[in-house]
Amino acid sequence: MTMLHDPDDLILQIRAPEIRKYVSESVRALRAGALRAAVLSLWVAVNSDVIGKIRELAASGDPQATAEITQLEGWIQNKELRNLQIFEHEILTLARDKYEFLSAIEADELERLRQDRHRCAHPALTPDGTLYDPTPEQIRAHLVIATRALFAHPPVQGRSALRRFKAEVESQTFPLQLSQVTAYLGPKYIDRGKDVLVTQIVKLYLQQALAETPAVPRLRALHVLLAVKDRRFALYQQAMSDHWVKRVSDGDEKTLPFVIDLLQLDSDLWLQLPDHEQRRLITFLEQAAATQGRRC
Repeated sequence: MTMLHDPDDLILQIRAPEIRKYVSESVRALRAGALRAAVLSLWVAVNSDVIGKIRELAASGDPQATAEITQLEGWIQNKELRNLQIFEHEILTLARDKYEFLSAIEADELERLRQDRHRCAHPALTPDGTLYDPTPEQIRAHLVIATRALFAHPPVQGRSALRRFKAEVESQTFPLQLSQVTAYLGPKYIDRGKDVLVTQIVKLYLQQALAETPAVPRLRALHVLLAVKDRRFALYQQAMSDHWVKRVSDGDEKTLPFVIDLLQLDSDLWLQLPDHEQRRLITFLEQAAATQGRRC
């Protein structure tokens, strides 16, 4: 296991103190060789984290989350065990489909943890009724997935997060200076945003930066891209390599000045362009310079 996946480092990434407590308990069990106990504590942490995120949304006024928590608290108060069991059984589906805390892949990966929890807690679920023995590697893998998918992130990560991000960028109070944009968006969205969210941000604001009539001021779109580059460089590079060349190639002559504006702010993008696109931009600049010279 690399240092990147060291349990102590993963614990430090967990947002909520109560979840950190459950995960620390799981890690202690793992190190003591109590592997089934480690699985059970980790599954409790996943359940508690999803419920905690829904509570956060409810506290912020989200009507769907408020209704969910009201119903859940009613079941707890009335000791409606059947409904509570159903809720736990469906919690990953709830987190994936209703609240978008998880992607489909993340939910599938955490389903493996849920199945391991059942095998540990209910020996009758194994083919011969023997005790299920998870391996330390399995538990570490579950811990990595749970932290990356859930524990390290705020409660809004799906389409709602992107809508909220867009509303921030479009607002009248959005910062004007690049340093302010980076300092504002970094902790709130970029630093711990899931890869899919940050990639969507890059794709969206690359489109806006090169659009003939962008939905936001072009400079804002450029600042968003540079903020992502500053805070999540590797992910920015990957997203740009996937979309930048195609955007330039698909653009007509009207978009070339905007391409050049972005290149002036991020010259590294020049090297990603194929030779024929570099030649097209050079020719455009030469023609623009010649036209300007004739006017003078």
